[in-house]
Amino acid sequence: MDARIQAEVDLLKDEVETKFCQMLDQNPDLIDYHFDVEIKKKEEKKCQNLKRVGAMKSENERQIEVLKIENAVVYFQK
Repeated sequence: MDARIQAEVDLLKDEVETKFCQMLDQNPDLIDYHFDVEIKKKEEKKCQNLKRVGAMKSENERQIEVLKIENAVVYFQK
């Protein structure tokens, strides 16, 4: 990964961390969650910057919070 792309990924992770901290302020129960950033290919981009998608979703008894960010999907899970 070249330096320019790495810088963009780091910036994206910073944005996610900031947003996650804001969410944590509103819902302290999220402290048990971690987040993963998945970079999507450009043709898969179907979202707007920092658009929150839906409510908490239950999958195999895990609560997963999905935040969509330009060129990435962020999954929050316990």
